[in-house]
Amino acid sequence: MYGLTRYKLLFLLPGLLVLLGIIIFPLGFTIRVSFSGWDAIRPGLDWIGGTNYSRLLGDGRFWQSLSRLGAIAFTSVIFEYLLGFGLALLVWRQVRF
Repeated sequence: MYGLTRYKLLFLLPGLLVLLGIIIFPLGFTIRVSFSGWDAIRPGLDWIGGTNYSRLLGDGRFWQSLSRLGAIAFTSVIFEYLLGFGLALLVWRQVRF
């Protein structure tokens, strides 16, 4: 029984390694770029630390867009819930014995 489980894990290992590579590399690169300044003319990244994040959090347009996103998400969830509940009630009434 133990040998069978070990073989299953060995067969899963290559796929898991590829999946982790596909997920971890872009995530790590994105985090690295977010802490860097990038110039399209000069090659390479300049380390600037949290400057990008401090500019982001200090910009009023970011907070305005975040509040709009929250309002849209809240409205769409409520609308979808009501629509789904209404359709479920219609189906329930028609299938009732």
